[in-house]
Amino acid sequence: MNLARVVRKIAAFFARDFAIARGYRGALVLETLEALFGVATFYYLSRFVSSPELSSALPDGGNYFAFALVGFAFFDYLSVSLTAFDSSIEEARQNRTLEALLVTQTPLSVILAGSALYPFLAALLRVAVYVAWGTALFGFPLRNANWVAVCVVLLATLIGQGGTLPWLIRWLKIKDDGAAVREERLAIVVTARAGLHCIDRLEKEGTYPADILGIHRFRLEARLGEFTSPMAGKQAA
Repeated sequence: MNLARVVRKIAAFFARDFAIARGYRGALVLETLEALFGVATFYYLSRFVSSPELSSALPDGGNYFAFALVGFAFFDYLSVSLTAFDSSIEEARQNRTLEALLVTQTPLSVILAGSALYPFLAALLRVAVYVAWGTALFGFPLRNANWVAVCVVLLATLIGQGGTLPWLIRWLKIKDDGAAVREERLAIVVTARAGLHCIDRLEKEGTYPADILGIHRFRLEARLGEFTSPMAGKQAA
């Protein structure tokens, strides 16, 4: 697979995620306001704990607000790096699109990279919003920041985290016992049975058309059979 094709596929994943996010414009406004309140919290907390001893202990004698804001932005990036790949796979599995993606000629690495691109760029946008609020309203010393060192440390942490985490999991011998999958399957089965019980009641009352109820009954029975068959039990185990 040549580089141009890989770039086009990653761009297609980004366009998909961006189109989904664009449908929730209210969430963008709320995140912007949330960033404002978060920055304001750190600012007033820094004023509360400010002292000469604390200022001297910080790098270059800076204030706690700048120190906390940079740490908050870095933690946002770190959280995305720890959850973006797993979340993309879990979301595709829940939407029943994972199988369709895996049977294509697109490598798994490209699928993961494309699915994680938007979360990382969204994190970059959030960091920009944090810094903008801090600079515009609370006097964040933007010009004094060493952005080259910030980028180097950030990239080194993200790459080191992604490179050493699989080795650490193998070294600690951490294994998935399948409890989460079993609980999810149990919840689906209980919900399907509750739905069938509700359909039985509605059929007796005669308040809804029988053909509509029959369609929903067929779907729930198929769902129930999918998660209660012996083969499904072996896969869960």
